[in-house]
Amino acid sequence: MAGQHERVDGNTAGRASTRRGFVAGLAAGGVAHAVGGSLLAGVARADTPKPCAPTPPGIRTVAIAATPDGRTIWTADGAATTITAHRRTTLRRGRSIDVGGAPVGIAIAPDGRRALVTTAFYDEPRLALVDLRSGQVEHLDVGPEPYAVVFTASGRRAYVSGGGPDGTLTRVDPDTGRVHPPVAIGAHARGLALHPDGQHALVALNGEAAVAVVPLRGVRTVRHVATSPFPAQLAISPDGARALVTHNGFGARRVTPLDLVHWRARKPVTTGLDPAGVGYSRSGAVALVANAGAGTVSVLDGHTGRHRRRVRPGGAPRCVAVAAGRGVVADGRTGQLTAIRLSGGR
Repeated sequence: MAGQHERVDGNTAGRASTRRGFVAGLAAGGVAHAVGGSLLAGVARADTPKPCAPTPPGIRTVAIAATPDGRTIWTADGAATTITAHRRTTLRRGRSIDVGGAPVGIAIAPDGRRALVTTAFYDEPRLALVDLRSGQVEHLDVGPEPYAVVFTASGRRAYVSGGGPDGTLTRVDPDTGRVHPPVAIGAHARGLALHPDGQHALVALNGEAAVAVVPLRGVRTVRHVATSPFPAQLAISPDGARALVTHNGFGARRVTPLDLVHWRARKPVTTGLDPAGVGYSRSGAVALVANAGAGTVSVLDGHTGRHRRRVRPGGAPRCVAVAAGRGVVADGRTGQLTAIRLSGGR
C-alpha cells in the first residue's frame, strides 16, 4: 500500500495567564479522547516520513487528544505546565494554555470548547477544567496522583483514575465542578476507558496485574480481570466485545487482548518494545499500538489481535489520537507529531 507520514515539531508556545473563573456558562460536552489513545479511523497505509517543519523537536508529550471535528490536535506538554493546539492539516503548533501544573492526561469535549486535564501527578495533583476558547482555567481537587480522564457520552459527567497505591475512580460533574467521593478499585489505577454500554469503566491497575471493571451506576462489586504484569493503557472496541491492554514493565513487548463478553484475558500478543498508546479503528477491524521503545506502531487485526504490519515513525511513539481520517502519533521524548494517513474510511 502507498501512503505517507508527516512530521512536525511539538514545541510549546508562550504560556497564557489563564487562572480565572471557569465553570459557569460552559455548555455540556460529550465523548472525548483520553490518555494515550482514542478510536482510530481506518487502516494505516505504508508510509514515507516527510518533514513539515524544520524547527527542532520540543517539549516531550505525555498525551494527545483530537477535537471531535478533527481540526485540532491538543498535546499535553509533560515537561511544561501547558497544553498546546496543533492544526490537523499541517500539525504546526498554535497557541498554548497554561494549566497550572505538569499535565498527565487530557480529554476534549465534543463541542471542542473545553478540556479536562489531570496535572502534577505527585506534586499538587489537580484536575484542570479548561475553556479552550478563552484560556480560562479552574482547578478541582480529585485526590492523589490523578492520571487518566474521560468524558461520558453526554458530557455531563467525567471520570478520573488515580489514588496512588489505593487506586480510585472519581466522578466529576464538569458543569458544576462537583467532585463525588472516590470508589476504591485497586492499586495504582492508570489507563481508563468507558464501555460503549455506558454502564462500566475499565481501568488498568498497574500495581495488581489486572483490569478493574467498575460499574458506573449503583453500588455493585468491582470485577478484576487478570492480565500480564504492569497494565498501563487500554482501549475498548466500538462494539464493546473486546479490549486491548498495554504493559509498561521493564522489557515489556506484549499487549493483552480482553474478551469483554466473558470478562477474561486472552493470549498476549507480541508487538514491540515498550507498548504504550493503543486505539481501535471506528469499525473495530483494526487496532494500533504505539511501541515507544521500538520506534514503531503495530497494526493489529482488531478481532483476532494478530499482527498485520508495522509502521515506523521512529523516535519514541507513545500516544495515539485520530483526526479527520488519519492517526496522529506523538513522540514521548521530543513532542514531535507524526501523521499516519488512513485508508478504508473513517
